[in-house]
Amino acid sequence: PSIEVRRASGTIGRFEAFSTAKGREAFREYEGEYSCQELSTTFLVEATESGIRLTNCDPRRPSMDLDYAPTARDFFWSRDPYVDLIELRFVRENGALRSFVYRGGREDLAFVRAS
Repeated sequence: PSIEVRRASGTIGRFEAFSTAKGREAFREYEGEYSCQELSTTFLVEATESGIRLTNCDPRRPSMDLDYAPTARDFFWSRDPYVDLIELRFVRENGALRSFVYRGGREDLAFVRAS
């Protein structure tokens, strides 16, 4: 199942539900290292039983090291006590995951997947 959303700009977005599969296998495709040039940092994305976990590859910078729950295909969220609600939106290019956009507070940061 999916939902189509017509934006005020006239563009249409499609949100697809995750499969009914549970566990790490349902989220393995998101795994990998993603770097943010603006922050000069890299995060490791790992599948968990209920979504994904972000871990900063530099242990001296643990901010954003949180578990994220799925909302729809390629969208995850978490609640950070300092920022409040955080959204991760994964971006695909020709069907392959290429990056994610971190949205929390006033930030909008792009993290690109390592090749």
